[in-house]
Amino acid sequence: MQSQALNSLRCTIPSAEPRVSTSSPARPSRSTAAATCTGNTCTSLEVHGRTRDLSHGGKSSLLQTAGILVWLVASFGITAAAQSQFKSLVSFTGVNGSLPGIGALVQGADGTFYGTTYFGGPAGVGTVFKVTPSGALTSLYSFCRQSPCADGEYPMSGLAIGNDGDLYGTTVEGGDHGDGTVYKITPSGVLTTLHSFQPPPDGSGPAAGLLLGTDGSFYGTTQAGGTNNHGAVFKMTPSGETIVIYSFTGGADGDLPYAGVIQTSDGNFYGTTFEGGVYASGTIYRLTPAGTLTVLYNFCVEIGCADGEGAVAALLQASDGNFYGTTEGGGNAGAGTFFRLTSDGTYTSLFSFCGQFLCDAGTQPLGALVEASDGNFYGTTSIGGPYYYYGTVFEITPAGVLTTLHNFHGRDGTAPWAGLVRGQDGFYYGTTAEGGVAGTWNGNRGTIFRIDVSHSCATCQP
Repeated sequence: MQSQALNSLRCTIPSAEPRVSTSSPARPSRSTAAATCTGNTCTSLEVHGRTRDLSHGGKSSLLQTAGILVWLVASFGITAAAQSQFKSLVSFTGVNGSLPGIGALVQGADGTFYGTTYFGGPAGVGTVFKVTPSGALTSLYSFCRQSPCADGEYPMSGLAIGNDGDLYGTTVEGGDHGDGTVYKITPSGVLTTLHSFQPPPDGSGPAAGLLLGTDGSFYGTTQAGGTNNHGAVFKMTPSGETIVIYSFTGGADGDLPYAGVIQTSDGNFYGTTFEGGVYASGTIYRLTPAGTLTVLYNFCVEIGCADGEGAVAALLQASDGNFYGTTEGGGNAGAGTFFRLTSDGTYTSLFSFCGQFLCDAGTQPLGALVEASDGNFYGTTSIGGPYYYYGTVFEITPAGVLTTLHNFHGRDGTAPWAGLVRGQDGFYYGTTAEGGVAGTWNGNRGTIFRIDVSHSCATCQP
């Protein structure tokens, strides 16, 4: 994901009406930055005499982003008092896990939350954990217990609860062929590998979590593999029988489906791709259970990708029947967007995240949104906010009015990649990929936090 150097001291978002877009046959030109900084886009960032090259010549991977985040945390030593509505519950140490990924926590019937970390554990390749609402953490499983990591390694996604009460998830790598796995784990920590991905036509490298379909099977995506090696959507029974139901071509139908799928009442699945499509900047698609795919929207229709590009998070179908989601790039400032797609296929860009330094609105949302009972949405930005690159928690209305609820400052967490989950107690819970008090500024391991969304600290409008 391409990082942006942000250089303004105020939250100044270009004023614009919501954008309603449809695909057009000719792609507009896209602006580039030739100097160190041009407008809101920079090719390098200098902090305290240290320079970081931000010009990747394209979108970087999630793993490259992790390295950028570590450098940014190392560059600042800022601390600030946590706001009253926010509580940091856990700071990972590395031994018990490190770098919670892009999947949100999931809460079991007993009130316990479950999740994964991408790194950490004895082998350093990831863990599964459970945590109580008060912050008591238990490591349930550390990956790579089986040589050579046949049980999987690097779980990027969160977990899904099956009808049997067990938890189901994926690893990006490991397994019998090194292409990732699907596993189930009991609440007590007994893990069973259900499927090891292998070279095409099977999928490879699942970064997203699983969806429990209405038919009792699980559905997911792989960022690579499939017949054309541009990603796939697969179906797996609870016993582990797995088939690919769609293989992306890397062309007009999309490429790199980082996000998982959701299922609607009509039985169809909806998702996004990070790249590909008419403008090579990602798509929104519908997929029938039989494997027929329809592209509903091509990102980057507008000049400079003002409508957004590079969707990482899964879609959300809200109570009004419309789909809502975010992109990590594009928008008025190249810092990501919040959008709506109606059931008839009308796309509207509702909010552009901040493209200036020290801006409360935040930059580059990666996690999925969650809808509250009042119809508003809650989410996170992976960087941005007034404390440089540490990220935010926000509320946004269906009309696109954003309120910042918390600005991370390092010791309470850095880089909230994942979205939030509403607990049975009414609080919202989440994770940060970096930060916390357990490590050093060169290697903070991530946190688990709780927030009361009834309080806010700043408001930004589209």
